[in-house]
Amino acid sequence: MDSHEVLARMTLIGMGSLAYVLDDDGYFDNEKAKRTGGIHLLTKHETTRVTRHHKDGSYDVIETMKLAIDPPRRALEALGKHHSLWTGEEDPMDAFARLLGVPKEKLQIPSSFDPASIPGELLEGVELSDESRTL
Repeated sequence: MDSHEVLARMTLIGMGSLAYVLDDDGYFDNEKAKRTGGIHLLTKHETTRVTRHHKDGSYDVIETMKLAIDPPRRALEALGKHHSLWTGEEDPMDAFARLLGVPKEKLQIPSSFDPASIPGELLEGVELSDESRTL
C-alpha cells in the first residue's frame, strides 16, 4: 500500500459512516460495501442465526448482525497531523485555504455566528448562554 492509498483510506475512515455498508432498509449490503469502499471501514462484522422449531413442525429463522466501524476521530487526527494542522506552524485559516485550494482572501468566513439561524429541532434541550451567542 503506497502513501496515497494510506491517505485515501484514512480519508475514508475520517468520513466513515454505516451508510457506506447499509442498504436503504438498514440491512448490510455486501455489494454496496465493496463498491463504496465501506468494507474497509468495518472493524466488526458478526452474524448470528437462530432457528426456532415449533411443535407444529414450522420454524422461524432469526438472523442478527452486529457491525462496527473505525471511529473517525483517530483518522481525522492522523490526517490533521499529516497536513500539519496541529503544529501551530501554520495559521488555521491558511491551512483551510490551502486544503480547499483557494486563496485565503476568497474565503467567506462570517465574523459572528447567530444561533437563531440554527433550526429549532437541532437546539431542543440546549440552553445558550450570553457568551455563546456570538463567536
